[in-house]
Amino acid sequence: MNAPLADSLAAAPAVRAAREALGGRDDAWVVGGAVRDAALGRAVVDVDLVVAGEAKAPARDVGRAVGGPTFSLSEYFGTWRALGDGWHVDVTSMRGDRLEADLAQRDFTMNSMAVPLADPAAGPIDPGGGLADLDDRLLRATSERSFTDDPLRVLRAARLASALELSIVPETVERARAAADLVADPALARSHRVWAVRADLRRRAGDHPGAVADYDRALALVDNEVERRYLARRREEQR
Repeated sequence: MNAPLADSLAAAPAVRAAREALGGRDDAWVVGGAVRDAALGRAVVDVDLVVAGEAKAPARDVGRAVGGPTFSLSEYFGTWRALGDGWHVDVTSMRGDRLEADLAQRDFTMNSMAVPLADPAAGPIDPGGGLADLDDRLLRATSERSFTDDPLRVLRAARLASALELSIVPETVERARAAADLVADPALARSHRVWAVRADLRRRAGDHPGAVADYDRALALVDNEVERRYLARRREEQR
């Protein structure tokens, strides 16, 4: 593993607390944004863990170790959150019977990496080539199901591309456009989560014009394709 990634993970209070509580387990991994941010040399604050088996007990172990509360965050995903001092650890049960099966269900390759909690200096598990994509400053969907599994990932793609100055690979752009109908569902399009992402994307555009090479293309995923289909559907409903 490259030194900045290992050092960033080891220095994170949330990782230290989780290792103190669960470090003896060989079936717990740091996943997602924490690994991505560490690879980018960014400070790691909040941490997602995947564990084999149920998540409630290990989350409570983390909370107990730091004297913080623990609560269920998502019954659907089986996620429990432990709160620390300015950070949190989210513990989720592994989806599938192998870690690689869990990673394959995540949104983008850069978020589909894992590092053993017991040994942050170990080489990352990276079946989708997320580290290479980060090195090349590319945003790539993990699979052809990424956007159909969760349509809001279309908006997340644009926001991540803007925030991290990434180029969205053409194949991912096409998959996002193909899923635009799902994002344009009236109930989803009116949701707070959608408008919060859109507002953040526009703010970033104003703060950092031209920061992303294909920003116009990313914005089009949100403002052109999605909104056009949403308005067309609304007009059809009002006839």
